[in-house]
Amino acid sequence: MIDKKRVGIVGFDLDGTLYPLTDNINDRIRDLMAEKILEVKPFLGSLISARSYFDMSYNDLGSGSAVLREAGVQDPEGVRNWSIANAKVEDLLERDEELALTLKDLAERFPLYLLTSSPEEASLRKLNALGISPAVFSYMFCGDSVGTGPKTNGDVFDYAVRNSGKEAVNHLYVGDSLRSDILPAGSRGMQTIYVGGECHKADLSIANIHCVGGVLL
Repeated sequence: MIDKKRVGIVGFDLDGTLYPLTDNINDRIRDLMAEKILEVKPFLGSLISARSYFDMSYNDLGSGSAVLREAGVQDPEGVRNWSIANAKVEDLLERDEELALTLKDLAERFPLYLLTSSPEEASLRKLNALGISPAVFSYMFCGDSVGTGPKTNGDVFDYAVRNSGKEAVNHLYVGDSLRSDILPAGSRGMQTIYVGGECHKADLSIANIHCVGGVLL
């Protein structure tokens, strides 16, 4: 459970957290991961074959990172996050007035920040497509502006702590990935909320991002 008394600042992941990864979005992301697989397995011959390889492996392994790792792609978590960040999915997103209002209300109670692997320009395009004003975030830590490496190594969470003026124990971080969000944030002493199902490593799990208001407001 979340200790609300400790919460002094709330951070959010972007991709898969503030919006769900739909089938159409996943297609674009998987095409980019297939391109990386083709680079290390040129004998596959084409992007179509590399995508078929990805899909068949995914059915067995259950995650894109695992497929990339088995294929021999270096830094599979980083490549997965890069693919999500660069899939240009903003034209597939719809405005989410409920979430925009929830974040506005939260920002009146806590400083909020966005911590994402997406480049800043792409992040702004996605927020705009969702109808979320960047102004609700006191800080934005984006993949191309922080320079701390993949989220999985945890350094970006240390960076957020140093630049927020709040101790790690006062941070609550909300994300959809065990490896990229929950584990590294938790290892720094942050409280965590997992979005999209059940995660026993998180302090709290919620079905979707719209539930966060009921937890904190």
